[in-house]
Amino acid sequence: MKTASVIARYLAGLIFLVMGLNGFLHFIPFPPPPGVAGQFMGALYVLDADLRRRATGLFRVVPIALAAAALSRSSKSRVDTSTRLTHDLGRFQP
Repeated sequence: MKTASVIARYLAGLIFLVMGLNGFLHFIPFPPPPGVAGQFMGALYVLDADLRRRATGLFRVVPIALAAAALSRSSKSRVDTSTRLTHDLGRFQP
């Protein structure tokens, strides 16, 4: 049973690998569907290109926003820490 599960796992991995590479390399021909289905697939392709363009824009903006938030957070915590440290040191001086 263990051998069968290992074989099934490798076959599934091989299928996913081949189909995933086909999306980039197009070595398995796939003709467009005729009729309304072809129009629908064409609309999905245009929508997919638009979504990729927008997602790429988000990937440019989000890291900058996260970095700005981290810098703003660290500067606030630094001021708070130094104030707290000065207050604690003042309390223990003779």
